Amino acid sequence: MYDEVESAQLSIFLRELAPLNAMQVWSAAFSQQPTAFQTLPNGQTVIEGDVDGTHLQFVVQPARLDIVARGPESEKPVPTGLANVDHALTLIRDVVVKLAPNLAIGRVACVTQAFKASESAAMALEFALKVLGDEKKPYQEEVMSQSVFRRSSTLRPGNVLTLLYRVQNVTIQFFQILPGQARIAAGQGAPTSFLTQLYSDVFFEHMHSTALTEEELKLSLEEVCGTSMKVLREGFNGIN
Repeated sequence: MYDEVESAQLSIFLRELAPLNAMQVWSAAFSQQPTAFQTLPNGQTVIEGDVDGTHLQFVVQPARLDIVARGPESEKPVPTGLANVDHALTLIRDVVVKLAPNLAIGRVACVTQAFKASESAAMALEFALKVLGDEKKPYQEEVMSQSVFRRSSTLRPGNVLTLLYRVQNVTIQFFQILPGQARIAAGQGAPTSFLTQLYSDVFFEHMHSTALTEEELKLSLEEVCGTSMKVLREGFNGIN
């Protein structure tokens, strides 16, 4: 349904603080060297590199680890999507399972960001309404809608799965600074882009009373990733 999946992310939340940094986590997951590492002022550590054709970034906090798969960097205002989102999600799921024995994981989440480019603002609006499950055209030319849905887990009965679902359409206007002129000319050399953007966050609502077992973790990952992929393919219809 969407042209490009800009990023896919798994977040794991720990039941207890762990003295981790991104370099330790990367070294435990991969044999190849990362391409960048930094420590942020807030104490977070960030590391990134390319693995199996996918650009990965780890963001590590004392009780949380985010693993993000992104498409290649682009000089254009419109981002480049992942070549294969299924492969990317499988890759980062395997990383979580590999790291799990040394972490007290209490819950997991899957975040995806995607977009579809249209030829006009009207077409972007039409697509936004379609993925929102609302064919009634509003008066405004732009849409920004955010909803939260909750349902019982199908793979882990007794647990609640939550989905934050946000859709908006935006217009990107290109600008070009002309040599020898002080003013900026719009729209020269590149067309205006009309995008419909999706942000979805699928997560288990409550922290598990004890660290997830290997089986519970795999079922949790299967459900949040499976639900995310269904939303990417079907829009609003993929929520239930």
